[in-house]
This record gives sequence, C-alpha cells and structure tokens, in this order.
Amino acid sequence: MFNQVKSLVWLLFSVSSFLAATLYTLEIEKDQNAAYDAIAIQLHGVGRSVYAHEGKDSVWETAANLGDDDLLELTSERVTGNQILHRLPDWIDQGVVIEVDGEILNAPLTGLLEDELEQSRSRAVTVLELREEYSAERMKDSSGKEIRVIFRRK
Repeated sequence: MFNQVKSLVWLLFSVSSFLAATLYTLEIEKDQNAAYDAIAIQLHGVGRSVYAHEGKDSVWETAANLGDDDLLELTSERVTGNQILHRLPDWIDQGVVIEVDGEILNAPLTGLLEDELEQSRSRAVTVLELREEYSAERMKDSSGKEIRVIFRRK
C-alpha cells in the first residue's frame, strides 16, 4: 500500500513539473516573439505579420490631382526619425530620393572618395530628431517603383 502511494506522489510530482516547464517555455516563446516583432519594426519598419499595417490610415492621391504624369500614386504614413535612419541603406540601394524637411539626404556626392551611404547618414543625423514623429509621403512612378520619399516633422 505504501509503494502505491509513493508511486502516485512521484507521478503527481512528475506531471506537475512537466506542466510547469511547459508553461514556462510557452511564456518565454511569447516574450521572444514580441521581441522579434519589435526588432523587425525598428530595423525594417515593417511587422512580421501580414496584418502589420491593418487599420492604418493611408492617404492615396492620384497623379491627376498632383499634376505629374509620371507619378502614379502618393501614400502617407507616420514614422520616427530612428526608423528613417535605419531604413536609409535600403532606400539608397533602391535609388530612392530621400527628403527630410526640405533637405535631400542622398544628394549628389561632393567628393570623389565619399560614400553615398555615409554622407547620407551624416546628413540624416544632423537633420533628424530620432524620437520625433514624421509623416512620410511616398511617390511612385507608373510602374509602381518608389522614386521619392518625403518626410515632414509632425
């Protein structure tokens, strides 16, 4: 009789230890997923989910309203200065013109040995307020390629 009680106690202890470890692991996974989402948003300005931009208000204007025949659409969103700084290399690689409060960040190089990314970063650091919020207007050509992004401080 004592061996059966002892076996049941060990079984109860084993099951409860297993459940505690499982719940702890699930809690860690939830925290890691939240961290991955936050890092993705900071580094790339996008969420991992396909529903990341659901519910955001976007402003769409047609080329006819803007008077530019090559411009297909203009979209508007809000970003921080930190997000602009982190997305700068991608825009430069794609050949997109970046304008912040009237100053073009990736203007033509002034010296022969200058790196466009480094020059753009140094301009961005002097112009941007990293914690401030900016409205972004994206201009795309008729093929849908992004050609210019204009940021204005809110």
